[in-house]
Order: sequence, then C-alpha cells, then structure tokens
Amino acid sequence: MENALCPECGRKLLVDKCLSETDAVMKCKHCEKTFNISFDEKTFPAKFNSFNWGAFLIGWIWCLFNGKIWLGILLFLMRFFYNDFNNIPHIVLAYFVFVLVIGINLGRKGNKIAWNHKEWKSVEAFEKAQKSWMIAGIIINVLVFVLAFIRG
Repeated sequence: MENALCPECGRKLLVDKCLSETDAVMKCKHCEKTFNISFDEKTFPAKFNSFNWGAFLIGWIWCLFNGKIWLGILLFLMRFFYNDFNNIPHIVLAYFVFVLVIGINLGRKGNKIAWNHKEWKSVEAFEKAQKSWMIAGIIINVLVFVLAFIRG
C-alpha cells in the first residue's frame, strides 16, 4: 500500500475518514493538519467507516492485536477480576456500562484503528482480517453463552 506523506512536514499521514475507496481525509499526527487525499486506484476498504463487529465482540483480544495494547490489557484485567466483585451491584453496573461504552466505541472506530495500526498488503487482506475477527467474536460469544447456560 502506498503511504501518503504530509506536504508540510513529510511525515506519514493517517486516515481520519474515508470518503470513498480512492479518497480520504488524512491527518498528520505530527503537525495536526488535515488534507483531502485522492489516489488513482482502490486504496481504502469499502466498509472503512462501518461498524467493526470483531472489535465490539471481543474487544480486549482485538485491542492486543490492533494497536490498543494498554486498553486490551485493561479490559482483560477488568474481566479477570470481575468475579471477585460480581456481588456488589454498583460495581457490576459500572463494569457493564464501561465495557459497553468501550465496546461501542471500538466498534465505531475499529476499522480506522486497525487500518492505521499497520501496513496492510492490500485492501482485501485488511477486509479478510477484520472478517476473521468478526467470525472469531461470534464463535467466542456463542461458546461463552452456551457454557454459561449449561453451567446454570
């Protein structure tokens, strides 16, 4: 994939919002300026601005592999210690609200986070990876619900 460079400082631009498969609003993290960039060929995923179900469904795992390591560790630790506090109603409510808000935010911004995290060989490779995360999220959540149902 071709890198776009900031015309002001020469550093790599990050995608802020995709306008189409060939056009995007890109931002320089260094000088904080934004630019409308157009490419001659398909450069961005068609569903770049859509919801990322993998990030939503298995956020902590997805974060570890898509550039949000500290958030992934935080979400894992919260889940790991959840059973120690699940008898305190206010803690349970705060936990679910926090995890839901983070999950929705990851879902909304997941494609942007993943796209900007690493150099993808192609748009198709990116789309395939994110579809795999979605399938893994569905499988893991179904297994968790089935096991919880069996366990009682």
